[in-house]
Amino acid sequence: MKNLFTIVLGVLFSLLISSKSYSQEGLLNLCNQHIVQAGLPYSVEREQRMQSFDIEQKAIQEQLKQQPPTRQVYKIPVVFHIVHYNGDENISNEQIYDAMKVLNRDFRKLNADTANVDFEFNPTNPNPAAIPADIEIEFVLATKAPDGTCFNGITRTVSPTTFSTKDGFVQLQAVMNGNDVFRGMWPAKNYMNIIVVLNLGSAAGYTFLPASFNSDNMYGSIWLNPTYVGRIGTGSEVRSRTLTHEVGHWLNLYHTWGPTNNPGLATNCDEDDDVLDTPNTVGVTSCKYNENTCGPKANVENYMDYSYCSKMFTEGQKDRMRASLLTLQRKFLCTPDNQVLTGIDGSQGLCAVEFSAPKESYCVGEQVTFDDYSTQGQTSWNWEFEGGTPATSSAQHPSVTYAIPGKYKVKLTVGDGITTLSKTKEAYVHINAVATLPYFEGFEYYTDAQEIENVVIRNITPEVPTFEIVNSAAATDAKSLCYFNYYTPDQATNEFISPMFDLSSMASSEKMTLSFKFAYRKKKSDNNEKLTIYASKDCGTIWQKRNELSGSLLSSLVVTNSFVPVAENFKTVHVTGISSAFFTSNFQFKIAFQSNGGNNLYLDDINLYKGTPSDVNIVGISSIDDQMSNWNVSPNPTTSSVFIAFSKMQSEETHLRITDVTGKIVFENTYQTPQGENEIIVDVTDFSSGIYIVYLGGKSKKLVIE
Repeated sequence: MKNLFTIVLGVLFSLLISSKSYSQEGLLNLCNQHIVQAGLPYSVEREQRMQSFDIEQKAIQEQLKQQPPTRQVYKIPVVFHIVHYNGDENISNEQIYDAMKVLNRDFRKLNADTANVDFEFNPTNPNPAAIPADIEIEFVLATKAPDGTCFNGITRTVSPTTFSTKDGFVQLQAVMNGNDVFRGMWPAKNYMNIIVVLNLGSAAGYTFLPASFNSDNMYGSIWLNPTYVGRIGTGSEVRSRTLTHEVGHWLNLYHTWGPTNNPGLATNCDEDDDVLDTPNTVGVTSCKYNENTCGPKANVENYMDYSYCSKMFTEGQKDRMRASLLTLQRKFLCTPDNQVLTGIDGSQGLCAVEFSAPKESYCVGEQVTFDDYSTQGQTSWNWEFEGGTPATSSAQHPSVTYAIPGKYKVKLTVGDGITTLSKTKEAYVHINAVATLPYFEGFEYYTDAQEIENVVIRNITPEVPTFEIVNSAAATDAKSLCYFNYYTPDQATNEFISPMFDLSSMASSEKMTLSFKFAYRKKKSDNNEKLTIYASKDCGTIWQKRNELSGSLLSSLVVTNSFVPVAENFKTVHVTGISSAFFTSNFQFKIAFQSNGGNNLYLDDINLYKGTPSDVNIVGISSIDDQMSNWNVSPNPTTSSVFIAFSKMQSEETHLRITDVTGKIVFENTYQTPQGENEIIVDVTDFSSGIYIVYLGGKSKKLVIE
């Protein structure tokens, strides 16, 4: 047996992949472990810690061999940290619960297929090379966060890092900064942390061996692709045992051929996994039952091989994994004190009520499904849906529709027969109104960004400031939308989410353009922040990236004080990737800024219109060639009458139309207007209070009626 632990100081990416399955199932390809590993800095402290761990574990492992076959069942607190950007990667609680069932089934040898292992490893064989083992380790979702907060063992972090980077430590930082339960460290001495993200390079999952990091932090987590979690939702039966494999690594198992990610090499016969009853093997990527390149018949059905017929651990692997839990690094994890600390001791009843819906906004008539995430033991549910149909429900996961645009509150009361808890979320459900084209937002008629009609301004990083309307800078007129990035050094993501648009009548040959103006400067030359534009054709259920500006494409200039632009500093972006595939009745766009310690960002003149890119704002109902000069709407706000003043370069008909924010026409007339100065007076006494759009000769302005 060879001691090769110094080779695996880096990430142990793990995939259970066969060439046959790869083509048929669309599975992830093999990983680039050696590249990621080479990028880790050498650490004397880590080297010494891993050496000590290895010596300690081997001594404990020898002691365990003297113990009787039936041993104490160790229980490990588990937390799933879901990093998502409101897509399918935001997997359901039910999918996570299913993954836990698979994990516990496999580790307790409760999987029926152990009866069908190859004869060489079957207990019916008089001289089996090894037999399937009950590891006597169980995994339980934690119900207490590090600060004692009651939760359901699952955190959710909204962050584009789920797909924008394959750097696990950046993704981990997003979890610590932005999850919805407890922001900070979830120590490895208390929890087995599973980080679910889309981008793992080309890997399905990876982890670190014990002692790679100090157990007071959470860097020794398990990373997993959401399509390899459980058997339902985005998961599948063939992918579901990847977590079993990764937990094996987390408990200090190597691959069956040794500590590399390179199965199939003849040189693997000279390597070893430090387990006596796993025969030397080159490693396989398919169910090659007669594999014996290294001499003995290989245990290709072992969870630590790369075959997709995995169904067993061996007794030797059991001793090695259990020994890893008795070392100084891990020994507190399974103690009664830690069970109480993490809430897996069973003494905690209903302690928190929580619920959510899958996304931030919906269309009229679209079904909204609410999920109860309360903790724990609830047996009754009483939902109240303002503006919804039905208005109440006693189901755990009810579905509701809304007929009128607006923002509505939701209340949930849960009980367990002893305790009753309630939670109300004001203005929680946003039902989109349909806006008309061309759409233009210059922020001139608002003082608070949250008041912008039919727009969602969303900060997906808790306790970090979001976009504000300012009158200190603008591309045109006086106001713009600003994210004061200069004062927010931590990573954050803020979004401008548009109203809904009905593009279903557009011909496939027509063009659609989204334009906006921005001003930005770096604070340091190495700032690499992102401004990303997304489009959705299904009411914001799935967002597709259309354009992205990052790093020096945003700006190569550095300003060390808080950046305040002049009009000339604004640049215009034309997004032309809104193809006919998006010409649906439920089109939306959003502009997201991912910051990380740079300088301020300003947005202005957000403009969606039919046609090819124009450097002139398209704000009216007709062509940009309209010759009407400057015009004014006053007083604004008003309570009784509004005066619309303008001048014409020639005598002609002028069409005036006033609509509400949903596009409904509330006033319309055509006037014969002479050359020169003109004024139209409209009585708005009978209009409801709110925001209206005044269209005049191909241009538009907002009107506020109080």
